[in-house]
Amino acid sequence: MEHYKSIGKLNIRITINNDLYTDFINTFLIFDVPEREEIRCKINILFKEKNEMPDIRLDLSAFKKIELKNVIYYYPENLELYYVDGNYFTGMININKQEANWYVYETIEPRTLFHLLILDPISLIAPYYNLLIGHGAVIRENNHAHVIFGHSGVGKSTVSRLISNRFANLDKISDDTFAFEVGDRDIKVIPFNTGEGYLKSDHDINEEVRNLRDKIIIENTEKFYILDGLTTLSDPLMLKNSYFLWRDTSTDPDVCTQIKELNDVDYLRELLESHTSIPSLYTQKKFILWKSISDQSVGFLIRYCELCNVEKFGLFMGWVYDESI
Repeated sequence: MEHYKSIGKLNIRITINNDLYTDFINTFLIFDVPEREEIRCKINILFKEKNEMPDIRLDLSAFKKIELKNVIYYYPENLELYYVDGNYFTGMININKQEANWYVYETIEPRTLFHLLILDPISLIAPYYNLLIGHGAVIRENNHAHVIFGHSGVGKSTVSRLISNRFANLDKISDDTFAFEVGDRDIKVIPFNTGEGYLKSDHDINEEVRNLRDKIIIENTEKFYILDGLTTLSDPLMLKNSYFLWRDTSTDPDVCTQIKELNDVDYLRELLESHTSIPSLYTQKKFILWKSISDQSVGFLIRYCELCNVEKFGLFMGWVYDESI
């Protein structure tokens, strides 16, 4: 099965020999390739039995390596080729050809397949097209986007859901992944709908979420991810503001919740620290793109203790309560 998807000016062909993932890919990547436009990036995913896995003979002794989330990436000095070894897949990413070939020998949760086998190779070539893959929640306000950053577990899913539920004209459209398209005068946000995360430890919603069993697309050790519930888009959004969530260990009530507008230097630092990534041929280009984002938009640091005071946050931003709730 072939899927033709676009992220900004990057047109992608995804070929996969497992029909179980067709609906998920069409949901995760919202925009199709415009008719007659050239395909730039090719991602091939082949499911095989373990004893049928190809023997990729590659001398890795001179390669550097980095391990991220139990996946090892081997790469040469020129950063033009990556050999990737995971627990249940292996593959190669060729930067010059803008192509990734994967061999998978176990069923993968759709969200994991999307992040590791589709977004990872895309993220390596995306800066060439003035694109950056971001890790954060996205909230729509009319045709603008508010992006909420933060390390895993800091509360992006919960805070973004509370904001979209309590304030008028705000809709959550992505739980944790999106792309920036960086122009000379504007920044566009392209969301990926990979489901909305709910903490299993949140007993108030646990029963409600479990009743949506047929819509759960992934159930890991900490979260459920529900496929529907997020607003879908017909066009990318213009970036308005970025927010960086930090949970403080202080018990001082004055710390809960502090909101601070960042200067350009601190804003850029927060953007860079929020995005660890595989070493890339386009590292310098990525830095220039991140700097352009910090120059063209406004960043805020949101610091809180146990819980983020969403009402105080909304009042600071000038958002209006939804009276219908």
